[in-house]
Amino acid sequence: MGLVRVINTVTGAKKRDIHLDTDSELPVSLDLVGEVLVLGYKDRINLWDLRTSGICGRITRIQLSDYAVTTSLVSMRVNATTLAAVVTGGRLCLWNLLDILWAHVGLTSSAGKVGFHAIETLELPYRNRMELTDHNVVFGSEKNLGDFCVISSQ
Repeated sequence: MGLVRVINTVTGAKKRDIHLDTDSELPVSLDLVGEVLVLGYKDRINLWDLRTSGICGRITRIQLSDYAVTTSLVSMRVNATTLAAVVTGGRLCLWNLLDILWAHVGLTSSAGKVGFHAIETLELPYRNRMELTDHNVVFGSEKNLGDFCVISSQ
């Protein structure tokens, strides 16, 4: 079973271990926002609460197929409001992170109410790296080296 060790940066002491739900597959991408660890696999994205330990520390699992995404995850980033992922073929998938967290704490009835939007970009991020700001997703073009893609929500 995969493991995340949470270590105190001041003392160097181990605070806790979080046991992941997979032992045969490595994450394709990962990111961290506050106390939420986000691990992206080929077909799903798992969100983990770093303050709790064990399997109960998982906030949710987002199956890409639940959002009509049939291709594999390439890259993923998260900030305080948005979870962004690029899948093979160049489709940019955007989820409202606040909706995901509200569904977890029971403020919405189901994960089906999570805000989701997909944009066909036909571009893949160079070396599977992208950045996410408040209103933009930015990445270098794999197809045209030296070109950049900026996708803005404003």
